[in-house]
Amino acid sequence: MTVVNPYSSAVRQFMQAFRQPFPCFTLETQASRARMLSEELEELKVARRKVDILDALMDMWYVAEGGILEWGIDSNDAHHIATMTSELHQPYTVAIPPTLNEAKLFYGTTLFFIWDRLASHLPHLDPEEPFMEVHRSNMSKIFPLKTNFQKALVEAYRTPSMERLGLEIIYLPDEEGAIVKLGGKVQKPGSYSPADLSRFVK
Repeated sequence: MTVVNPYSSAVRQFMQAFRQPFPCFTLETQASRARMLSEELEELKVARRKVDILDALMDMWYVAEGGILEWGIDSNDAHHIATMTSELHQPYTVAIPPTLNEAKLFYGTTLFFIWDRLASHLPHLDPEEPFMEVHRSNMSKIFPLKTNFQKALVEAYRTPSMERLGLEIIYLPDEEGAIVKLGGKVQKPGSYSPADLSRFVK
C-alpha cells in the first residue's frame, strides 16, 4: 500500500498551481533550488529565536520537497533514506547532484539535517502543522478572481512598462485565481498572508 506523503502532496499542489513542471530536471532549475537552499541555510545560521529557526527549517523542507519532485524521485524513497541516515551531513556547500542516485542521497541527507535540527530545537513539535502553515501562505500568493474588481486589479498590471520588465500573468482553470510574475518573480496580491509560525513555538 502506498503511503501518502502530506509534505510532498502539498508541494505538488503548489508546483502544479504555479506551473512549475515536474519531473523536469534542468541545470537551471537545480541551480535555482540550490540557491534557495543556500539562502535558507544562511538564515538558519544566524537565527537565534526558535520561531526564526523554525521558519528557516520549514522553508528548507519546502524547497527540498520541490527538488525531489523535479528529479522524479519517489518522495517516500527520500524520506526512507533520511530515516536510515546514521551520520549527520552538513547538506551543502550546495553542489547540484549529477545523477539520480546522488540526488536521492542529497535530498535524503538534507531532510535528515532538517529533522535533526527540528528535534534538537523543538523536540515536541508536530512538524506537519507548521509545514502546512507555510504551504497555506505560499498558496495565498495566488491572486483571487472572485469579483470583477479583483479581475481588473490583475489586468492593471498589463502596461507597456510592466511588459518590458517581463510581465507574465497565468490564469488558473475555472477562474480559481491568477499568478502574476515580474521578471520571473512571483508578485504577492493584497490578500497575501505570511506564515504565522509563532503559535507553534512554546
